Amino acid sequence: MEQESVKPVRIFAPNPNSAKHSNKINRVHRVSSFPRPRLTTAIVAYLLFKTTCLLAQAPSVIQDLAHGVVISAQGGPVGAAMVEVRDFRGIRVGRSFTDSSGKFEIPASASPGEYTVIAAKESFLEDVRVSLKQPSPYLQITLPALPEEVAPEPPRDAVSAAQLSTRGKVWKHLRAADREFKKQNFAGAEVEIGHALDADPDCAASFTMRAFLRLAEKDAARALEDARRSVSIDPRAADSWVAVAMAANKLKQFQIAEAAATHAVAIRPDSFQGRLELAKSFYGQGRLVVTLWELDQLRVDFPDVHLVRGNVLMGLERPLEAADEFETFLREAPDDSRNARIREIIASSRQNLSSATAQQ
Repeated sequence: MEQESVKPVRIFAPNPNSAKHSNKINRVHRVSSFPRPRLTTAIVAYLLFKTTCLLAQAPSVIQDLAHGVVISAQGGPVGAAMVEVRDFRGIRVGRSFTDSSGKFEIPASASPGEYTVIAAKESFLEDVRVSLKQPSPYLQITLPALPEEVAPEPPRDAVSAAQLSTRGKVWKHLRAADREFKKQNFAGAEVEIGHALDADPDCAASFTMRAFLRLAEKDAARALEDARRSVSIDPRAADSWVAVAMAANKLKQFQIAEAAATHAVAIRPDSFQGRLELAKSFYGQGRLVVTLWELDQLRVDFPDVHLVRGNVLMGLERPLEAADEFETFLREAPDDSRNARIREIIASSRQNLSSATAQQ
């Protein structure tokens, strides 16, 4: 590598016999040899005061976000429960899991303010809103009990010949009803369900299917009656609880929907529709942050998931992300009756965003 050439520096040496130059040198020497000022106690105090003021003006940060314990409705510790902290826009800022004694610590950095703390394990979930104004506040979170005890699976080994014959007739009619339902021949499906109930008036599956049929006919009140009848016959039927939740959400009875959907997920943890109805019930109650959390657990590409998520993001003042979710819904459900209204929402949010950007 070539070395850079160094330009010679010309030194102009003045006449040493010049008295003027001699006086100048003496003055420079006197100034350069002047003793430096010593830091007095007053100066140190002043510097400390200024530093304190600057630190006070800087935004404060909570380093340890929260700690505490998660307990069950009976008061016992809940181990391996997920505990998550989200800000007012639903963005996660911290997450941890409880140990065997139910204790948790969430190390994170965040500004003081309002947060939602969510504790969850299986179908049990509780969210609390807290105001974090100091480092590492202590929280005790109690997971709710199920709305009622989940009944055990009824014994099915002892079945008489007459019962086998009845079941055969019932399922024959229910299969026929399912075929008619898929063809959207709702009248034909109801006739077949009626035949199934004639064969066995206490068949939970018949009432569940009729509940879903009435939901398709937009008769939520009668659907709720049938779904409740079904769960009274067979409390272990997860689909029946889903039907209760769907009908209750349609009727805006959101707490009933939450209880039913929680029951469905307790019986069948992988119930996609159960979790979606649970999210809808949270949304109906205005619990937007926990709704977003529940939707995040689904991880399923389904039109209604995008629709609900878009509505939630709009409520959390995240319009650009909401518009993306709505556009995905339009692509996946191009014939939905709500699409005209959704397009209006997308156009309005895009316009508002452009106006806000132009004003900045």
